[in-house]
Amino acid sequence: MVTVLVAARDAATREAVAAALYARRHEAVLAADLESARRSLHSLRAEALVLSTDLGLRGVRELALLVAGQEPAVPVLFLATLDERWTAGALPRRPGLDEVLVRPCAGHEVAQAVARLLQRAEGDFVQIGPAHLHRPSRELRGVGGVVALTATEAHLLEYLARRRGRVVPVAELLEQVWGFPAGEGPAGTVRAHMRNLRIKLRQASAGEVHVRTLHRHGYLLE
Repeated sequence: MVTVLVAARDAATREAVAAALYARRHEAVLAADLESARRSLHSLRAEALVLSTDLGLRGVRELALLVAGQEPAVPVLFLATLDERWTAGALPRRPGLDEVLVRPCAGHEVAQAVARLLQRAEGDFVQIGPAHLHRPSRELRGVGGVVALTATEAHLLEYLARRRGRVVPVAELLEQVWGFPAGEGPAGTVRAHMRNLRIKLRQASAGEVHVRTLHRHGYLLE
């Protein structure tokens, strides 16, 4: 589940954006003022920010700077007035990473823009809660350290991560990750790799990311 910080003074904006993000299986952390937003950024790892300029331009710039330079990059969606949108230098927008929507805007528009930003920012990284997979090196990096994955483990983890929150059947994994024909392949292969992957996930994420086994159904990355 992706965590998105939504900071806006207007309650209707916060609620509409949160509902649209929840519909996409994202977690929305809401902040009604700058101090709440600062505390949230210091206590959690957000994958994206939605910042409304009704908090004040100076405060919005401060919040955006708090995540500047983080790796993987944290994209920011600014909700701004029309004048703010077109005033040079008003917003610390990073070309190719951040976006601006003119407010007021519908919750679903914000959720769609967040989805675009996340896809664009991902690049070589796949975010998995407090850890992330660096695809070129096949390294799983997180608060618990850096762990090397095999090619199959990396493929398996990325497949599960892109379906996080959904139960993935063993037959689907055998077909999509290992390349067996539909309905074929040994389930023991999946179990063995999953056992090793769980150990590495636990280490890199300091025990915060888990893969559940649902008997006769499949695996669920929580």
